[in-house]
Amino acid sequence: MPSIKEIKDEINAMAHEQINECYMLRHFHPSRESEINQIISKVITMQKDLLHRVNNPNGDSDQKALRVYYRKIRDDIEKMAHLTAKVG
Repeated sequence: MPSIKEIKDEINAMAHEQINECYMLRHFHPSRESEINQIISKVITMQKDLLHRVNNPNGDSDQKALRVYYRKIRDDIEKMAHLTAKVG
């Protein structure tokens, strides 16, 4: 299981990548600016939520429960990775 620092770095890197992708899409598709701005807002919201969840696990000290908890976070990171695919 990766460390909390590695998970946070992955969340931040993915959010940064998605926001950069949105800015590039907004540059080439100015007619879809409002839709792209909504995606940027959603990425930022997801980033804040994921970082909060990583920093504040649900309190279980059980290793198996923590693995499931962090696996769910990793799944949500993957969902964030596919947000810009809807626009492009």
